[in-house]
Amino acid sequence: GYATIHGLAEGTEEFPREEWRARVHPDDLGRLDALRDQAFAERCREHNTEYRIVGPDGKVQWIESRVLVSYNGDGRPTRMVGVNIDVTGRKRAEQHQRLLIAELDHRVKNVLASVVVVARRTSEKNGSTADFIEALDRRIKSMADAPVIDPVLFNDSENWVGECYFTELCAMGLVGPWVVPDYAPDYPEVA
Repeated sequence: GYATIHGLAEGTEEFPREEWRARVHPDDLGRLDALRDQAFAERCREHNTEYRIVGPDGKVQWIESRVLVSYNGDGRPTRMVGVNIDVTGRKRAEQHQRLLIAELDHRVKNVLASVVVVARRTSEKNGSTADFIEALDRRIKSMADAPVIDPVLFNDSENWVGECYFTELCAMGLVGPWVVPDYAPDYPEVA
């Protein structure tokens, strides 16, 4: 529960505001104060937010706070009762998802750039539109059938695509020396 999340003694029923503020991540304090003040000014009965706390060991946890606020006849807040939920796992998963989406976006753009290069090179070698379309179709199908080639893979011995495979791709005109990273072996020039 609350005590465990905040590193308090089991059975703790009250937690002074200043002690709570001391545990809130410094980058979140201003935002939390502003949100609380806005909720009070608008006399919101519910106040929900997410913020980070820093434990005594320096470990950061994400908290989702759901609070019910009671007001007196003058509209002043008198009591807040709620629940704090540790959502650190969810926040990590969201961050991981954002990284995966960014990586996917990067890879898609790289593939599209490769297709543009293949189209240009194919157009240089084919005179008629029909020959160009047929040759481009073959090259794009070859690219679709080939494993993903990313310069990052060349630095990982478990995923090394191998000199022979890369040489074959060069010979097909699907890749060229412009994609060979500095730490890869020498590969043949493509005409």
